[in-house]
Amino acid sequence: LVVLAFTLVGVPLAALIAWGTRQSMARDPEEAATAAFAIYLTIAALVTLVVTMVSLQDLLAALLRGRFDGGALAAALVWGGLWALHWWLARRQLGPDRGWPHLVLGSLVSLGTAVIAFGLLLGTSLETLLLDAGDEVVLGTSGRLAGHGATFTVGALAWARYWPGGGARLPRTTPWFAYVLPVGVGGGLVLAVSAASVLLWQVLVWLIGDPVGTARDHFSDSPSAFAFSVAGLLAWWYHRAVLAETREERTEIVRVHEYLVAAIGLLAAAAGVGMVIVAVIESLTPGLDLGVSVLNTLLGALTLLVVGGPLWWAFWSRIRRARTAAPAAEVSSPTRRTYLVLLFGIAGIAA
Repeated sequence: LVVLAFTLVGVPLAALIAWGTRQSMARDPEEAATAAFAIYLTIAALVTLVVTMVSLQDLLAALLRGRFDGGALAAALVWGGLWALHWWLARRQLGPDRGWPHLVLGSLVSLGTAVIAFGLLLGTSLETLLLDAGDEVVLGTSGRLAGHGATFTVGALAWARYWPGGGARLPRTTPWFAYVLPVGVGGGLVLAVSAASVLLWQVLVWLIGDPVGTARDHFSDSPSAFAFSVAGLLAWWYHRAVLAETREERTEIVRVHEYLVAAIGLLAAAAGVGMVIVAVIESLTPGLDLGVSVLNTLLGALTLLVVGGPLWWAFWSRIRRARTAAPAAEVSSPTRRTYLVLLFGIAGIAA
């Protein structure tokens, strides 16, 4: 009865407000050009997108588990209809000049959902195949595969609609590059480097370090680490390919990409050097127990140096060659100056 009451009151009220808004815009066309209308369409489209994605995930996960969720279906239909309406209004009323927040933020939400769900899905699949045995291959996931698979499907579909179907076609302005560079290229690379470092460290500890417990216990997180390294590499590779399409010469965009990747590699290598110092302190203070053996700490440092060192050197070598070829342009670049200021600032704060 409560739901019926809300429906009987809310639906006519919403229809009345929508009709009044349309009449107001018909009398004053400038109403559609206001910032308030653009903010409303952006927020409404994003909120309905998130609720629709959650409802579809619940519906697909239930179907994959052999059940039917009528409530999730109803929510997906209602909120999906509202999202489609606001998507159409945003594309028609706002255009690319004012509609970019909707497309960029929608791409960000859906990309994060798809990448994380892909890592969880692949990691759970590898864990089920490699670490479980017997009937646990089918029953041991407790529905995790269904949930992760549904989440990935929903996130991938939403991202395909928002980015290839909209955001990728936006003009190459600052918001477009703000999504591709820090999020797509930088975020994907950070995820790949972090996950690959964990995986390599676990392998090295098992081979030459001081492992604790059985092989199954020791490598319990390895499938997830491998899966997220693959997910990060895929995100980095795709957005790097998209970025490469805009390159014709050494512009500031190219510099931002190279300095960003160099910074990620340098931070990883610096963390490795710091762990070497930690291992030295541990060896000189045997009474201090930090929970990890000296050998395992050294292997962690070696992992970060192996992963981050070559990455930093590869891109820093490109930067050095560019500086040699055109020293005036490279030295005066705001990207280079920002990189150096942030580098010295972070180093000073850390020290």
